[in-house]
Amino acid sequence: NFGIWDVALDADAVTALFNSGTPIDLTSDSGDYDNSADLQLYYEFENNGTANTDADLSGTDYDITVAGDSNFESL
Repeated sequence: NFGIWDVALDADAVTALFNSGTPIDLTSDSGDYDNSADLQLYYEFENNGTANTDADLSGTDYDITVAGDSNFESL
């Protein structure tokens, strides 16, 4: 997932976002993540590395372009 906030996230929020590798919904506060109101841009990526660039889940109207190979390998 890809998100941009208008504040610096504290260590607890970053740990909550990492969530042992399982993405959480960035538009909703959960546990130590309490920055959903600060979210400016949010896109979810599919398992094949592509992003749905028509679905800015933060509710803003920003457009993004994904270029290059966004695939990754788990270690």
